[in-house]
Amino acid sequence: MKQLNDIVLVTSTFKRPQRINYIKRCISIFKKVNNIKWVVIEDGDTKDSFVESLLHESGIKYIYQNIGPTRNWGNSQRDYGLRYIRDNNLEGIVYIADDDNYYNLSLFTEIAKTETISIFPVGHLGPHFIERPVVRNGKIIDWDAGWKERKFPVDAAGFAFHTKLLEKLNGQIWTYDVRGGETEFLESIINSSDEFEILCDNCKQCYVWHNQPLGQSPVYTHTKNKIIKFCSIVLIKFKSFIKKYR
Repeated sequence: MKQLNDIVLVTSTFKRPQRINYIKRCISIFKKVNNIKWVVIEDGDTKDSFVESLLHESGIKYIYQNIGPTRNWGNSQRDYGLRYIRDNNLEGIVYIADDDNYYNLSLFTEIAKTETISIFPVGHLGPHFIERPVVRNGKIIDWDAGWKERKFPVDAAGFAFHTKLLEKLNGQIWTYDVRGGETEFLESIINSSDEFEILCDNCKQCYVWHNQPLGQSPVYTHTKNKIIKFCSIVLIKFKSFIKKYR
């Protein structure tokens, strides 16, 4: 059996309600993965002593740094974390793991298969609540995603890449200043969607869920969102019908 790659997680975090509970949820999953190193970047002028104690007690190999405060959607912290990986010659598969996402353990088995750059679905995003590429015969032919005018319409939680791709980048790495930045980063390291290694059963299986509320299962949240969307569509059609025939 082929040796699976080490995984280097990059997480930006800042003081907010439920932040500690989000981190605890991450720890409960990450500590079950043997081959990870966790780079956590605090959006603040100092590190948070309680966060550091949680990381220390978790048993996970970690690096905890801070930059800021910037409050620019974690962009500066992602950039700092990626530069830290590059400049300190960490080796493995990089994955940007926001602290408020929900992660199924199977995700890390998939990520560890990455050789250069991989892609996979992310829940709670896109028009059908699971954002992913449309794959036919092992090739990406379209995207089931929102914001499709982007070259690579994916969330940060939907791809992973080998640290060797950072070696060709100088200076700032994550260069976006407002919400987003995924396609801009990907365009700096690859040219085409043909370069993605397609994971998670041709992107049919979803193992990570964006901005998952605490105390809910992804299935519950996914179903709730679908019901809300359905009811909204029905209401719009009903109002249109009433307006037409009154």
